[in-house]
Amino acid sequence: MSLSPLHPLNALLFIGPPFPIASAPSGVAQTYSRVIQSPDLTWSIPLHITGQKGWNETLARELFLENLTTFEHRLADEGYDVYHLGHRMNVGLHTDVEYQDSLIAYLQSQGLVAPHDRGYIFVEPWGVRGRRKSPELQRIWKEIESRGEYEVKRWLSGVETEEECADLIDRLLEWGQENGIQ
Repeated sequence: MSLSPLHPLNALLFIGPPFPIASAPSGVAQTYSRVIQSPDLTWSIPLHITGQKGWNETLARELFLENLTTFEHRLADEGYDVYHLGHRMNVGLHTDVEYQDSLIAYLQSQGLVAPHDRGYIFVEPWGVRGRRKSPELQRIWKEIESRGEYEVKRWLSGVETEEECADLIDRLLEWGQENGIQ
């Protein structure tokens, strides 16, 4: 966001997820567009701090810089070189899944994304499992590919939906364990 008081907070934004993400990047991109349209939702300031209702951009900028300074001090205390990192987000703090879930949870709290009752915030459990086991899944899949095109087609046969993909991940992990591929 623009740190200069000469420009509105949303005059200059560098937008992109701070992690490579696998699940629904277009959904995350759509949430960023809402932030651009309504910067007051990004730094909502409680009434008890301002003593007034509504958006106070000057105070929002001050709080943003204060939080950025606190964040950089914490990183320095943890041994990170903040001058080398620059303003990289979430260094050492979140996984890609935690980042996506925290973003959606925040937008839900602001009324921008409807909450749901599926038992998870945004990233589905199979996606979490797949990301955690990604190196293992790559080794397993390389082994399957090494067995030829027929074997690849056999594994992929009938896998068209998200649920079938989730099932494939589980079957691959089970097969890898049975065959000593981890």
